[in-house]
Amino acid sequence: MSCNKKILAIMLVSMFLAAPCSAEVKEFTGSGSYTMSSFETLDVAEQHAFELAERDALEKAGVYVESYTESKNAELTADKITVVTNGVLQIVKKDSKKSLTEDGMIRFDVNITASVDTNKVDESLKNTAQLAQMTEKYNELEAANKQQEAEIAALKQKLASSTSAAEKARIAEAGKAMNNKYLSMQKLMGFSKGEAMSSPQKVFDICTEAIELDPTNLYAHAYRAISAGKLLNYDQAIEDCTYIINKSQRTLDKNFKRSSLISSIYNERAFAYLFSKNNKNPQAALQDCNEAISLKGDESIYYVVRSMAYVDCGRYQEGYEDALKAVQLDPNSQSARAVLDRFDIK
Repeated sequence: MSCNKKILAIMLVSMFLAAPCSAEVKEFTGSGSYTMSSFETLDVAEQHAFELAERDALEKAGVYVESYTESKNAELTADKITVVTNGVLQIVKKDSKKSLTEDGMIRFDVNITASVDTNKVDESLKNTAQLAQMTEKYNELEAANKQQEAEIAALKQKLASSTSAAEKARIAEAGKAMNNKYLSMQKLMGFSKGEAMSSPQKVFDICTEAIELDPTNLYAHAYRAISAGKLLNYDQAIEDCTYIINKSQRTLDKNFKRSSLISSIYNERAFAYLFSKNNKNPQAALQDCNEAISLKGDESIYYVVRSMAYVDCGRYQEGYEDALKAVQLDPNSQSARAVLDRFDIK
């Protein structure tokens, strides 16, 4: 081999070795079938079938994502694997067919094709804090979604076994009321998508749509309040937080009562009270901070907000002590450090 050919060969090998690995895009299929009851609409029944198909594809894709993240030496819990997968899963094809069962009921059969791009998986692994937040939100919403599914299944079973016309009518009315509640919750299930999570405006818009479907959806009010705060719409944040706080004590939703949302809503309203032009109220903010901390006393950000509330109320020593506590709980928190630096104590 001539000298020039050797040099060319070496250059080609070097280029090949230096080239970054291209992203891999894998496709997965999912299928779901759902039989419509007399109280459900066509849209609701089809959404149920689509949800089952998406869940089927999600489980298949999750196996692949778990293997891929292990190859990257990323140690993720099972629920984080689910959230990462759900966040990157893209529906590329959907086929929905409507038919009649032997007993004359309408049935939807949905088949989907979804893809997973490893580049997007890599991106989701970079921000561990956001992944933790997404996982917490997904788990809360999934628990609420499963509870709702169980209620719908129970209604369908009661309707099928009932022999009384009056009871059937009562069950059907209760089922109709569930339709919008179900569609409202389905809107929120998109929060685990990375694109939505990265945009407060998208979260705000999705929550508003969910609230239009079901004005009593506490989760929708909660996430709209949080996104409103990020958008500096403090009056809207106060309004949503107040609605939640007033309703949460009476709600029968045990999942919501157990969630971390309650404490964060008190903290969110406290922050809004400090910065709202129309509803500024440092004393009310301080009261809300105390409530948040009494519910969850290990959150650094709660002490950050209470420190600011103390300062606005002229109680500087207590503000300084809370700033110290915030840094102790999370030494890497920039907001905690910033609040502590304001005291300029040597």
